[in-house]
Amino acid sequence: MLANVYKTETRFLQHLQTQKANVNDYQGDVGATPADITAIGVDADNMEWLIETCNLADDFKKTAFGIKGMFFSNDGEEPAGDFVNAPPIVPPSAIVAGAVRRSRERDQRFLHAPLITEAARIGLDLVGEEPASLIPSEVKPTIEVFPAQTNYMYSVVVSDRGESDSWIVMVQPKGGNWTNAGTFNGKSADVTFAPSTPGDPAAISVRVQLRRKNGDYGQLSDVVPITVNP
Repeated sequence: MLANVYKTETRFLQHLQTQKANVNDYQGDVGATPADITAIGVDADNMEWLIETCNLADDFKKTAFGIKGMFFSNDGEEPAGDFVNAPPIVPPSAIVAGAVRRSRERDQRFLHAPLITEAARIGLDLVGEEPASLIPSEVKPTIEVFPAQTNYMYSVVVSDRGESDSWIVMVQPKGGNWTNAGTFNGKSADVTFAPSTPGDPAAISVRVQLRRKNGDYGQLSDVVPITVNP
């Protein structure tokens, strides 16, 4: 997933630096223009400078406020320490907003170039990262259960469903056995409990079993106790 390269400062900087180092070698493969090459270099240098400068600025601020705190304290007359050097304030080039947008649009243009090669995809960091494979036995849904005010109805909301295509709601009345209350798909469903003695509120427990291709998938959810109303 190429989107991952834009999600953190460190990863985005790595992306820009990789393209800066290799774009001349693959210019023809992806149709990179001289303006593209310049923009990649400028954004890579400015991104590196911004990260370093902001880290220095944070250190400068913490030190300055620490000294101020010691000055206004009731402690003894000890030296408060020295200020760290203030960070530089002149970037390598004029900073223009929208570096991530520029990179996204440029990357998509490169990826759809008619002559792009696999070597160019790798060299220009256009492959991205494969999503981590789900291990079915480790998938465990999380559920929320909301009782309605009447009719013994309750709503079940299921998250973390992995690659399941449906799920079974299981219900257990107080002191009773687990039974299946229905099979559903999507994120939520409304379910009605059938009490053995209608007319009184019923304490029940609810859990969910995911399903995939007509077989159980993953682990049972945790049990959620609720009281449903007549």
